[in-house]
Amino acid sequence: MTYNVTSGYSILDGSCEITGTGCASYTSTSHGAGKVLNLPSPSGWTLHFSVSFSGVARTYVITANPNPSGSGYTGHANEGDKKETWAATAVQPAVAAKGY
Repeated sequence: MTYNVTSGYSILDGSCEITGTGCASYTSTSHGAGKVLNLPSPSGWTLHFSVSFSGVARTYVITANPNPSGSGYTGHANEGDKKETWAATAVQPAVAAKGY
């Protein structure tokens, strides 16, 4: 499923594909397609993966859980010892208009 992503790290703003407990792909609005590596989830967390982008020296590690409404995930993104917010909201497919 496709999710719109926002983060305290603007480079992570964009979209991602989440399937089950992993991230299949990640696209930054500012830096394009990222390289994703799914990691073993720490106890109490559902998603755990890293993402890096061409031309950017840093790798970001995301840890998140489904949000209470079931419409996405909330958690944090780490860049080394620094931690910022990270959230993914499900993209709702367009509903076709009914003809009468």
